[in-house]
Amino acid sequence: MKMVVDRFESDIAVCENMETRDLVEYSIESLPKGVSPGDVLVCEDSVIVIDHAETKERKTRIKKMFDSLWG
Repeated sequence: MKMVVDRFESDIAVCENMETRDLVEYSIESLPKGVSPGDVLVCEDSVIVIDHAETKERKTRIKKMFDSLWG
């Protein structure tokens, strides 16, 4: 499953499942160190890792969309 970290609320990370758009909550302690809002996470066999390549690609795509709106 792939998900995006939407926000942090106290000690909880609210993540959006990229396939179903459902919101899922995880303890921040259960996520990889250094995770931040906007990061793409991959969960396989109960192991969660940051997908650095997809995170970078997604942030670049979003920046381009914002740039086209303003410019």
